[in-house]
Amino acid sequence: MKRLVSSAIVAALALCTGAAHAQSSPADADTTTVLRKGARSISFTAPLDGGSAQAGIWRMVDDNTNVGILVALGASRNSLDVDDDEGSSTNTQLNLSLGVRVRRYADPLGPVRPYILSGAYVFGIHQSHGPGDDLGTTSRVVGVGGLGGLGVEWFPARRVSISGETGLRAQLSRQTLETDDSVNERTAHSTGLNLDTFTSGLAVQIYF
Repeated sequence: MKRLVSSAIVAALALCTGAAHAQSSPADADTTTVLRKGARSISFTAPLDGGSAQAGIWRMVDDNTNVGILVALGASRNSLDVDDDEGSSTNTQLNLSLGVRVRRYADPLGPVRPYILSGAYVFGIHQSHGPGDDLGTTSRVVGVGGLGGLGVEWFPARRVSISGETGLRAQLSRQTLETDDSVNERTAHSTGLNLDTFTSGLAVQIYF
């Protein structure tokens, strides 16, 4: 459901940008004066359906290529009452990732710039579940990933853009799972390779 909703958002953005292209004046439609070699920008992406917030710094290395360094952070904590002497159980999760993204722009369509996306990143996830006092289950995951896809960047103002992306990503991860039930402590390790699709939240980007 999350992917269907976020895909609909990106599709709606593409339709809106197409309409904006049809209605914009030539002066408003020229993005080449902003997307040129040496241009710098910062980006912000709000969490999508409880995901991670993301921020990045970007630089145009030539007139068609934008390279960014991005960091994403997400955290959640909730408590669940249980009907026994343990009282309540607490679930916590912390996500952190750092990566590089490359946008290779196609020819402009007025205020719209389609692009091909590629990137690589490292990530870590820490999860814990239990009543506290060092009891329960703790999971730690570290890994590396790569992604590729398509995106659309729309300039409603000359130095401000809104973008969305969708594509494929692959992740290689290593998980350490620790369980402590006050009697036994157990540790298990596993390695996994995962391939799936992704759709980003909408990002706001400001150019300087």
